[in-house]
Amino acid sequence: MREFYYDDIDVGEVHELGSFTAERKEQLEFAEQWHPELLPRDEEVSMDTLQNDIIVNGLYIASSCMRLLVDRFLNDTASLGSFGLDEIRWPNPVKPGDTVNVKCLITEKTASKSHDDRGYIEIEVLGTNEDDDEVVFWRGTNIFSRK
Repeated sequence: MREFYYDDIDVGEVHELGSFTAERKEQLEFAEQWHPELLPRDEEVSMDTLQNDIIVNGLYIASSCMRLLVDRFLNDTASLGSFGLDEIRWPNPVKPGDTVNVKCLITEKTASKSHDDRGYIEIEVLGTNEDDDEVVFWRGTNIFSRK
């Protein structure tokens, strides 16, 4: 496995991370353990929302995207972690059975002024459904080792 360092990653790169299908059973198990609010678990409650339909939990969607980001990008880099997310949103609902296509965009790079062994890369993660509607978006800054 080759490690990509801060120096190897360029602004404007797009990394296609693959896709996942939002399975109802898996989403219910996730919600039961990690997000026990009734909305993502109870069909009757879900039908009484603005969507008037069963929708998939946003944290499940974000976690599934994170899995792809780690497996298909971050694991191949000299990542030192992240400062966290600056923004996350779910502009359109995901319904059980929908497939979400995920990509990572490199939007900005800044060499550290206080640590010359690292740099900061701003990434955006975007997930779209089969109709190319945006269903999840986040922006965050990751820390990478320099060569």
